[in-house]
Amino acid sequence: MQSVRCTGSCALNLCSVAAGRVDAFYEIGFGGCWDVAAGALIVLEAGGAVIDPSGAIMTATAPR
Repeated sequence: MQSVRCTGSCALNLCSVAAGRVDAFYEIGFGGCWDVAAGALIVLEAGGAVIDPSGAIMTATAPR
């Protein structure tokens, strides 16, 4: 890892992953499904994967 970038926006960070500007995004304690839903869809449509810390496919409604 060369650097860490924090923009303050979960959706924007996920869009950066989808666009290939960053390799990965990890956030602890995001606010709710509204914080991740749009960005996660964009990552999936770009051919990426959105997983939880255990490696399972992340679902927005799963308990945290």
